[in-house]
Amino acid sequence: MDEQGWHELRTQGTLKAAKHLVDQDFLSGYEWMRIQMNKHIGSVTPGNPYPLWAWYQAKFEKDRSEVLLSDFELWHFVLNQSFLAKSMYKFNQFEKRLYRGFGTSNFSKLPLAVQNEIKESWEKIFDLNFHAKDIDSPRANKQIQATFWELNMNEVIQVDRFTAR
Repeated sequence: MDEQGWHELRTQGTLKAAKHLVDQDFLSGYEWMRIQMNKHIGSVTPGNPYPLWAWYQAKFEKDRSEVLLSDFELWHFVLNQSFLAKSMYKFNQFEKRLYRGFGTSNFSKLPLAVQNEIKESWEKIFDLNFHAKDIDSPRANKQIQATFWELNMNEVIQVDRFTAR
């Protein structure tokens, strides 16, 4: 949550995300997460088509059924539209297969069946016990992110201003 989001939450009592706030380079990743949230925690609330993200800047209390947890590190496979393999060896094998068969690993230039195979691999971001030593961190060291449709002021326990190091 940034300063603008915190202001909106304080003044309006509810914080919702909007498509115009989504970086267009990552829109396909956000679209994929929307589909996953519909599948895992239920459909979007009216007038709120995009998820909100929370890591550690805001402490809040929401019903578990309203939150979808995922691995922040692995989320970047979705944003980069890359195959999320169970090992670096399998990742490299998949990339070689793409170049041999299609001359590219550019997601948008791949056949739909291959795009779907890549999207299916992204499901691993929700398995917080998934670990491939050369790809991500073990459970104890994971950075867990939470996505949800909206945040109400009465759910907020504490907000800390984030300072980058």
